[in-house]
Amino acid sequence: MASPSNHVSSSVGNEFTTKQGGFRRAVVGLIRHPQRVLVCLLVCWHVTFLLMRNMIDLTPDKAQEWCERQGIWDDLETLNKAQLICEKRSGIDQGWKMFGSPVARSSPYAAVKIEFDDERFAYQRSSNEQKDPAKYFRLGNWRIRKFEHFLVTKWSESYANPKSKYGLLWKRFVHWRLDVWQKLHPNDPRKPVRLHLVTRRFTFPKPSADPTHFDPPKIKVIATFKVEDKHRPFRKP
Repeated sequence: MASPSNHVSSSVGNEFTTKQGGFRRAVVGLIRHPQRVLVCLLVCWHVTFLLMRNMIDLTPDKAQEWCERQGIWDDLETLNKAQLICEKRSGIDQGWKMFGSPVARSSPYAAVKIEFDDERFAYQRSSNEQKDPAKYFRLGNWRIRKFEHFLVTKWSESYANPKSKYGLLWKRFVHWRLDVWQKLHPNDPRKPVRLHLVTRRFTFPKPSADPTHFDPPKIKVIATFKVEDKHRPFRKP
């Protein structure tokens, strides 16, 4: 008859063998299915990302101060920098504006001032700029509106170089607006010589003022380009 100690050692051994076999099968399964590993790592990264960003971005100064008191900020700083790079490159940075959203006091619209050889000029306004500024609701043209906003808010002098990718973008945009103007005025004999990218900024009325009354827009020239007879067509965003 087998002793109780033999039964105990046998059951412990079987349990260890079972666990070891299960671990091996799990490892082999992960090796055979690398997509599962990638999905698991992606889920873990996003969970860590959400937890850290929600904690740090909401109150960055207080969060860092608390982590420093706990002595864990040095360990989290590298991960924090990696997450900041990830959110900026992927465009998922939030900034928590929904909880303290700044109210805009003005709205810029991209326009092109077309200068002719007789020293007169005309404006080709944005399709998003309505004749009545009080009717602010817009439907459609989301990508055009976002693109034009980028044009008039992200401009810098370095972009004026026509050889740079941004300089080429601005240049092709103003020529596209010139094409639109010429299609609307096919019988105009004047010859365009220069194109000025301008911003027409409307300031919203104060809460105590008449909401239907708008002052004339403030016009600012951002960049100037010479008209090219042959230019590449601009593809609509």
